[in-house]
Amino acid sequence: MNDSTHSRSVETNSLSLDLLTVQQAAKILNMSKSFLYQLAANRTIACYKIGQGAIRFRLDDLMAYLEECRVEPEKQTSRGIRPTGTTFQHLNPSRLAEAWRKKQGG
Repeated sequence: MNDSTHSRSVETNSLSLDLLTVQQAAKILNMSKSFLYQLAANRTIACYKIGQGAIRFRLDDLMAYLEECRVEPEKQTSRGIRPTGTTFQHLNPSRLAEAWRKKQGG
């Protein structure tokens, strides 16, 4: 094998390692292949269409998709309770005490 053939072989091998199959990408993202196909069809996730319907993914594109899906936590108060602007009637202490007294027969 001469040097030019060897370098093309190495280039081809490194290129094939960069592109992931649907099965590999779904495993990395921990989702079903059918959902990944749906994301690709809706152009929600970047992919490469090869031939008559084969698609491939780059790892960088999968990581970019994951970052887009990230939901940041909301700021919390000092007590760790998130203000919602609504009260939960079933957690109102006076109503709970009243319901407990009624249940106890008092």
